[in-house]
Amino acid sequence: MFLSSSITTTTLNLILLHLYRIGGPLLILIGTIGSTMMIILFTRKAFCQYPSSIYIISRNISNLCFIYFSILYETLVVGYSIALSSTNLAYCRFSCYTTLVFDILSPFYLLLALIDRYLVTSVNVNIRKYSTHRLACPLSICILIFWLLFHIHALFNSKIIQTESEFTYCYYQPGLYSTFITYYSLISKGILAPLSLIYFGLQIVRNYRRRSHQVSISSSTVDKNHFSSTVRCRDRATVLILLKDILMYILFSSIMSIYFMYELITEHQAKNLEQRDIEYIIRYLGIFCVCIPFCIGFYTNLLISKTFRREVRNLMCIHRRK
Repeated sequence: MFLSSSITTTTLNLILLHLYRIGGPLLILIGTIGSTMMIILFTRKAFCQYPSSIYIISRNISNLCFIYFSILYETLVVGYSIALSSTNLAYCRFSCYTTLVFDILSPFYLLLALIDRYLVTSVNVNIRKYSTHRLACPLSICILIFWLLFHIHALFNSKIIQTESEFTYCYYQPGLYSTFITYYSLISKGILAPLSLIYFGLQIVRNYRRRSHQVSISSSTVDKNHFSSTVRCRDRATVLILLKDILMYILFSSIMSIYFMYELITEHQAKNLEQRDIEYIIRYLGIFCVCIPFCIGFYTNLLISKTFRREVRNLMCIHRRK
C-alpha cells in the first residue's frame, strides 16, 4: 500500500493492513448486529415512552450508515486494496461527503438525547414539559437535513490525490479547503462536541442528585410501587447508557483530535517521503479507532446495565416464542 524501504514504515504498514483486513469486517459485523438490536430495543414499549429513544434510534440508524458508507469503504481500501474512489471521482466525492455527514450526526444525536434527559430530570416542571415526542420526531429530521445541506460543499471539493510513493487516495482538496476541514473537524468534533456532552452529562447527574433529596413517591399499592420502580430502573439505564457513550466518544475521538493538531502544527514543515508515509499510516490507525464507538455501543450497554440485559433477554424470549 505505502512504498518505503524503512523497516519502521513496513512494520506499521503490515500492522495497518492486518488491522483493517481482520478488524474491519469484524467491526462491520458486530456494528451491524449491535445497531440493529439497539433500534429494535428502543422501539419497544419499554423504552419508546421516552422522547430520548427517538434520538437514540436516529443515532443508531446514522451509525449503520456510517458503517456502510465509511467503515466498509476504509476496510476495502486499506485491507483489500479495493479503491473505487481512487479511480472514480464521483464516488470519491460521495464518500467524503457521507463520511462528514454521518460522523457528526452520531455525536449530535447523542447530544440531543442528553438534552432531553436533562429536561426530563429537571426539578422544574416548566422545563420538563419541553421533553415530548411531538418535538423529538421533527427535530431529528430537521437535524438530518441541516447536516446534509451543511456538508454539501464536500461534494465539490474532494479529489483523487497521488503521493510521491505512487499511492493514490481520496481526500479533500489540498490547500485552503483541507486546512478548513482539519480546523472544522478539530473544533466541532474534538472540542465543541466533547465539551457539550460533558456539560449536559454533568447537568443530568446534578438533576438526579437534586431529585434524590425530594420526597419519594407515595406507596399506595404494591403494584403501583413495582411499576414505578421498573420505570425508574429503565430511566436510570437510559441515562447510564448515554453517560457511557459520552466517555466512549471522547476517549476514541481524542486520538484523531491529537492527529489534527499535529497536522496543523507541522503543516508548513518540510517532510521527507518516509515521514509522509508514516503520517498516512497513523491517520488510518486513528480513523480505525474513531470507528470503534460506532460499532460496540450495544455490547458495552450489556456490560454496564443490568436493566438493559434484562430487556435484551425479554426480547430474545419473545422471538423464541414466535
